[in-house]
Amino acid sequence: DGKLVYHGLAGGFLLRSLPGVLRLRLIAPGEVRVRTLMETHGMDEASAEAYIQDIDHARETWVKNVYGQDIYDSTRYDMVLNLGSFSIPEACEVVVTAAARPEFEMTEARSRELKDFRTACQVRLALLEDLGTQTLDLDATVTNGVARVTGEAPVMNTGEVGKRITEIVSSISGVTEVRLSIEWFDPYP
Repeated sequence: DGKLVYHGLAGGFLLRSLPGVLRLRLIAPGEVRVRTLMETHGMDEASAEAYIQDIDHARETWVKNVYGQDIYDSTRYDMVLNLGSFSIPEACEVVVTAAARPEFEMTEARSRELKDFRTACQVRLALLEDLGTQTLDLDATVTNGVARVTGEAPVMNTGEVGKRITEIVSSISGVTEVRLSIEWFDPYP
């Protein structure tokens, strides 16, 4: 129903096209992060510091590779909270207050967009899982149940590729119509 919290690295990048999403980044000073790891995981200070450096680098690389974004760019977020300045309960209060604002209210229109977004993700996943389409450069959007598939695919005299794409997309719950906007190319020029 749209009343959710998505907790995870780069959630704001994943959901960037959706209105009504509060994109939040939590940060903490290095000493707070080290102390937390030492207390919760029994690490010594050097191990905690090395772990933080490794995980930060891995996260930065992953976001750059998947989304082409810099996770440290604060302009990509609506709010950045420093857990060195706020306790967890205080930070929760700030987030709840911000999320209650009208610009983050779940309206009927936003609920439809969220449903279309979910359906488009399912379409993309289905196209990636199918052996006949997983190597193709395809993308999909869904608007009011109408799925539009874009990208490039080989043209075959039999028309099997287009039929297979349509078959896969039509099988997804929430898809009411399939439109192909594909650039067909000759695989054997």
